[in-house]
Amino acid sequence: MSAAAKAVVYASGFLLAFAFAGLSNAQRKFPDLPTAIEYMQMPPYCKVKLEGTAEEQKPWQAKLDARGDWQHIHHLCGAYLHYIRYFRPGLAAIEKKNQAHNAFLQIDYVLSGLSPSFYLRPQLHFMKARILAAEKKPGDAIREYYKSIELLPSNVPAYIGLADLFEGLKQREDAVGAIEKGLAQLPENQSLLKRYQALVGKPYVNPQTAESRSAPSGPRQTESPSGSSEVPQKGESPPPAASN
Repeated sequence: MSAAAKAVVYASGFLLAFAFAGLSNAQRKFPDLPTAIEYMQMPPYCKVKLEGTAEEQKPWQAKLDARGDWQHIHHLCGAYLHYIRYFRPGLAAIEKKNQAHNAFLQIDYVLSGLSPSFYLRPQLHFMKARILAAEKKPGDAIREYYKSIELLPSNVPAYIGLADLFEGLKQREDAVGAIEKGLAQLPENQSLLKRYQALVGKPYVNPQTAESRSAPSGPRQTESPSGSSEVPQKGESPPPAASN
């Protein structure tokens, strides 16, 4: 991200945080603020970060500021807000473009500012991938899905989103491959199993399970009391036990 873009994002994030601070109940009805339903779809500390007092923020700050992440959380909350609103039903095309633009700015800023181990990095790449896919930018979306999966190999929504994208591009083999990669990580996940059956038309068979079932077994031998592994033939008596 360029220095100019970072400045724009930082300014918008600062204004967002400033707008939330010390508002009256009447002011909180301003349409740009998150609704109660939107807050429910955001990380639990967003409302505290944007509307809480310094005292109310202390517990969350203690958890998230070990690597300096707390200072970026209002940008993270802004990314979630624009992402949620992008997928709001009935949104006009020009408003969707605006929400996408703002979501990308906030997501990119947060990814560049948060510590490498911050736990929501996979989710941010997933959110960006979904918007890129909806904006008909499949190449960029695929890259973001793979980044999300690389950071979190158990990210089921990312595998399914990737498969949906490939299927929309008429790349069925790639779609199946995406689900198979997910099942290699989570072979009993019901969402992945259902998606596989919808794509292939038959239930998924775990290759490792199938291989173990089909492995040939050698002839079973009966060990005699003397310790011999000789197998008696039909009509024969087993060899006598060794005398002491």
